[in-house]
Parts: sequence; C-alpha cells; structure tokens
Amino acid sequence: MTLHALRNPVKHYAWGSRTAIPELLGEPTPADEPWAELWVGAHSRGSSEIYDGDCWRSLREWIAEDPARALGRTRSDSAGELPFLLKILASEQPLSLQAHPDPAEARAGFEREESQGIALTAPHRSFPDPNPKPELVVALDRFEVLCGVRPIDEVSRAIEILDAPVVRDHFREVLAAGDSLEVLRRWLATPTELARVLTDAAGAAAGRGGLDDSGIAWIPRLATAHPRDIGILAPLFLTYRSLAPGEALFVGAGVLHGYLRGTALELQASSDNVLRGGLTGKHVDLPLLLDTLRPERQPEPSIPEPGSEGIREWPVETDRFSLRSVHLNGHTHPCTADRGAEILLCTEGHAEVGDAEGVLPLTPGAAVFVPGGGNAFWIRGDGTVYRASAA
Repeated sequence: MTLHALRNPVKHYAWGSRTAIPELLGEPTPADEPWAELWVGAHSRGSSEIYDGDCWRSLREWIAEDPARALGRTRSDSAGELPFLLKILASEQPLSLQAHPDPAEARAGFEREESQGIALTAPHRSFPDPNPKPELVVALDRFEVLCGVRPIDEVSRAIEILDAPVVRDHFREVLAAGDSLEVLRRWLATPTELARVLTDAAGAAAGRGGLDDSGIAWIPRLATAHPRDIGILAPLFLTYRSLAPGEALFVGAGVLHGYLRGTALELQASSDNVLRGGLTGKHVDLPLLLDTLRPERQPEPSIPEPGSEGIREWPVETDRFSLRSVHLNGHTHPCTADRGAEILLCTEGHAEVGDAEGVLPLTPGAAVFVPGGGNAFWIRGDGTVYRASAA
C-alpha cells in the first residue's frame, strides 16, 4: 500500500494526565502512571513505528532508507528527515516556563556546544540540534496557557490586583522605567533568598481569593507544584489564555510560555531546543534565555472558519510545517499529498483513509503516514482528522 498505519509511543512525564490520552485510545482509566504526550513522527527520542507490508519498523529508519520516496518535496535543510513532530499533549500539572530559539540562534548555539564537546544527551545541553522549534497548539478541550509577555501597564495592574506589598516594592522602579526585557530580567534573575520571600508573599496574597484575574488565580497552584520557584510569579508577567476546543496559538521564537492544564494537539518543528526559565527541575540557562526573548511578540488565539467540506487550516508563521483539519459528516474528502509527506491523526469519531491500493481505519488516536510525491487519497467517515505536513 501507499498508505501506512502507524504505532505511536507515549511519554510518561510527571505532569501528565492519567485519563485523557488513555480515554482517547480506548485504554483503561485511570492509568497506573501519567500519560503526558503521544508522539506521532520520526523523532530521534521517540519514533513511531510504520507498518510496511508485513512487519512494524521504526518510521525514522524507514525514512532514512529512502528519504526521497518517503518525504517527497521537503525543505532543503531537513537532511532527509521528517521536519515536524505531531503530538497529543495532556497536562494535569503546569509545564516549565520556556522559549525557543530562532534559526540563527539554534544553529549558532548548536555549533558552540559542539565545539565545547558537550554531549548531546548532557542534562546541561541547551542546543541538542541546529533547528528552531516553532510550535502550534490546538485545544482539544479547555486548554489553559501562559503565553507572551503582558504589556508594562498590564503587569503593573496585575501586581496591584495581587496586593502583596513586598512584590509591588520589588518591581516598582523597573516597571516605571518601562523596559519589558528589564522587567523580565529583574523577575527571572531574582536571587534565591529574595525569590523565597516574593513567592511566599504572592502565594499568600493570591490564596485569599476573590482576585479579578484568572491568571493570578493560578499562583497558589504553581506554588504547590514548585515551592519557592520564581516561576510562581509568571501569571503577573505573562498573558493568561483559556483556549476553547479548536482555538489555537502559534508560538514562535523568543515567546516565553508555559502550558498549564488541558489536552491539546501540538505540531512543532522536529527539535529539542528548549530554553527554560522556571517551574522545572531541569537545566536553566538564564542569560541564554534572556538573549532569546522577544517580549514584543504577542501570540493571539486563532480559529479559522471552515472552508469547503469542513476544512480548516491554521495560520502559522513558519515554513517548517502546516496543519489542516477535516470535519467529516459522512462524506468523502479527496486529498493530495502536495506538501510532501503527511501524517493523518483522528481525534474523534471514526473514519477511513484509502487510495487505489487499499483502505485503513482511523479511530480516535490512530494515525496514518502518507508518503510525499503528490499521492492521491481520500478520507471518509464521521469524525475529525488532522493533516500535518510540511509548509
């Protein structure tokens, strides 16, 4: 067959949900351990398996054997690899505060750490590959995030709403100067002992409740998950969003963000370059993060209107990937793999994908790989199928 079924690995991180992904896949719930992410792709840290005629094989190895056959048209710098990774992300606890480099920063950082002889798997490595990591997150249920730096006046208002005098006094002078990057520097570079004072005060103030700010209401929960971590103050500085199903955020280079809770589909460039700033026990390189941040970038939620036959395409500011969805109502939707290799992922209902050579079922959580090269195929059924491909 031209079309190939995929088996996909699950990542079990402590912040994950014991119900969302198992329920999607029809597995018993609650699971014995958190199911944080379902990876669909050919990433070096967790490749899907592809069914190739009579056996299951690593998708990454299968692509490497004949990239032209597998990928079709793709980026000239993709080095024969699938340039994107598709995930289902299910969070019960907040993820780390982080940002990602742009292409020039990623390549320079990778080459610098290579010259320093830092092992690719070293816990203090910031650039394990030379690629940027833009990402698009589409809510599958209510998905709460902190994403993008609040304007200075909104930061000042949030601190006033919190009404913790020691926090207000610490930031008064730098806020008056009006430089967003210096505000972030003063926050993230707070010395450890002072961070304890500020986070204790913020947790106590927010814990009183009744605050007119949904983001600030997260401070007590952040304090419980990460005691005295300066990231507890993130809701004062970052924009809180509650995404409804189908709403999306595109997170480009230099955007400080943290995912709080919920289930979403995430499409990203195939990269591990993550620069963390808090709410984590992993490596934090604050000077590097601050050099990367672009506080003027303000991601806005989007939910494109459906076009013909229920097709949506989400706007992205990258040439690394694209995302379309098809909402099926019993009709047959003709497709062409005109953007290189595609991954199809069903998130609800039941569907079939087929071509002249055969038909494969698509149930919730199931995925199919479509090689590039302009292959014609169709999707039919009653449900929602996402199509991830190169841009």
